[in-house]
Amino acid sequence: MPQSHFDFPHPFIDRPSGRTVTIILLAPSEMQDWLAGQEKSAAVIVQSTRFSGKPGDFVILRDQSGAPERILAGRSKPFSYYDLAHVCEAARKSFSAAFLKNACF
Repeated sequence: MPQSHFDFPHPFIDRPSGRTVTIILLAPSEMQDWLAGQEKSAAVIVQSTRFSGKPGDFVILRDQSGAPERILAGRSKPFSYYDLAHVCEAARKSFSAAFLKNACF
């Protein structure tokens, strides 16, 4: 079994935890259709942060208590695996190690 020599939480895991954060990948051409089906609060946050769906764009949508609920991340069209690298890096910078250790994405 491989052994990790780093004490850094693995952000993408498949075990249940106390907190699940959904990642939604959107291309710029998908933004309007997605926004049309969302609650007004999500649309306001997306518009106020100028999230456009471009690769590297990232915004956290929180629930009513302020806890992270969804991550919107921009993606290429066609999809590129490098788009996920932006998500991992943004999550690492945005959340504490303790949150990442106990969250599922």
